[in-house]
Amino acid sequence: PAPSNIFAIYGPNTAPFKLNVKVTTGATDFKIASSGVASESGGAFNFDQKINSLPFIVAGDFAPPLTSEHGGIRVELYLQPGLTSGSGVHQEPETSAAGDGAGTQRKLTSGMASEQAARIQQEAGRIIDFMSRILGPPPSGTVFRIISSVNAGNLSVPGALVLNEQVFRQDVVDATTIELMADAVARIWVGGKVRVRGIEA
Repeated sequence: PAPSNIFAIYGPNTAPFKLNVKVTTGATDFKIASSGVASESGGAFNFDQKINSLPFIVAGDFAPPLTSEHGGIRVELYLQPGLTSGSGVHQEPETSAAGDGAGTQRKLTSGMASEQAARIQQEAGRIIDFMSRILGPPPSGTVFRIISSVNAGNLSVPGALVLNEQVFRQDVVDATTIELMADAVARIWVGGKVRVRGIEA
């Protein structure tokens, strides 16, 4: 396909994909992160992305992911070990956006998140509620993964967002981070669920 230009805005070449990465360094703390449903076996990292997205990888030392379920979307945070503390399970009931009192059960596993990581989880839930009201239910089985990176940041594809690790060391979730998260979550619907294509040349 022709690249986007001022005469024909085509859009990114997104599609569902399966990504398999084999780590041969022998380092047990070396892990791979990408978008989609993740699995790991014998040093092989597998990602099955059902929505339209772009393949990418972030390699590094990650603690077990912090996970939550919200609005039909599984939210995962991949953080460096120093950005998490303690251990255990935290459950927090949350009233649904529709105000029907049904509530959504939030569960953080694999270690208690830092306060900032917990705030980011909560903001992700609010954004998912907002987008669901406007754009309808998300694709079934969607995973939204937020990945902390030492060297990169502000990379967004349908189903994933890479933030610089310094974001998780702050005391608040600033407006820039919320804007990045809102853009990334919206891509689950706009581009992920429905491909956006312009007029082709």
